[in-house]
Parts: sequence; C-alpha cells; structure tokens
Amino acid sequence: MYTTIEQLMQAMGRFELAQLLADEEQLISVELLTDAVIGDSSALDVYSDAERDAVAAALSRVETAITEQSDLMDGYLARRYRLPLTEDELASATQLRSCCNALARMALADDATNSTDRMIAERKYWDGWLKQVAEGKTLLPGITATSAGSGQNQRCHTAQPSSAINWDRY
Repeated sequence: MYTTIEQLMQAMGRFELAQLLADEEQLISVELLTDAVIGDSSALDVYSDAERDAVAAALSRVETAITEQSDLMDGYLARRYRLPLTEDELASATQLRSCCNALARMALADDATNSTDRMIAERKYWDGWLKQVAEGKTLLPGITATSAGSGQNQRCHTAQPSSAINWDRY
C-alpha cells in the first residue's frame, strides 16, 4: 500500500477524515478517531462499546479504501515498473503517497454531498498522472522502469516463406 491511515489523516486533517467517516458511523468524533489512530491501545478504554465498534468499522472502511486505491494504482504502475516496489523505492517516490491519499480521500467521499469540486479536480489530476506514468510520459524518481509492451503484437518476421506461385510471369 502506498499510504497508511496515519498518513491519510495527516494529509486530510483529523477533522475532515472524521467528518467523512461520521457520514456512515455517527458516533465518530475527532477525538475518538485520533485516539484510535495515534493513541495506544488503552486510549480507547474511556469510550463506550458502541463507540469502539463504530471506530473499528470506520477504520476498516479507511483501510479498504486505501487498499482498493493502491490496487488501482498498481494496475497503472505495473505497465512500467516491477511490483511490488521496495521500501527504498517507495521512500523515493513520494508522489505515490500523495496520489493514494487523494484517491482514498475521494473514495471515502462516496456520494455527492461529501465530495467537493477540489476533491474531484484532484482525482482527475491523479488519474491523468497515473495514465502518464503507465504510458512512460512521466517517470518516478528513484525507481528503474522496466521495458513494457505497448499492448500490440510485437511479432518479428525472420524470413519470407517461399511461394508456390511463379510471380515472374505476372
């Protein structure tokens, strides 16, 4: 995966992430989400069972969004790069984290009342960027591109077969 819940929360902000998650889990608050993501295991002891269940469901939803968007990115990246990327390669290609954060953010804003024009524009930007990476028009720094096929038949003719027709007569 190209990002973590902590990195997504840092990129989006705690309030926005809590707001998106509260759309489906009404018990989610900024404090509860922060304690669940950043705090230690005892940080959730002060919350009710219903709140702990709600935050577990919300974090599962975030993890699913991150996984699905990482898989989507892999579909584009696999055309040019050997996957999975190493830890060093991931560290040098910070655009991948930014891309995954933006895509996961839009995935969490799964209806028109949650998505903003800025989120939609970011999604379009990163979709275009991924297409450029797949086509080799944009390269990822610190990662060696592999030779990728164009998707077309690359058949090589080594010799012309002999013909039974005498073409000299025509």
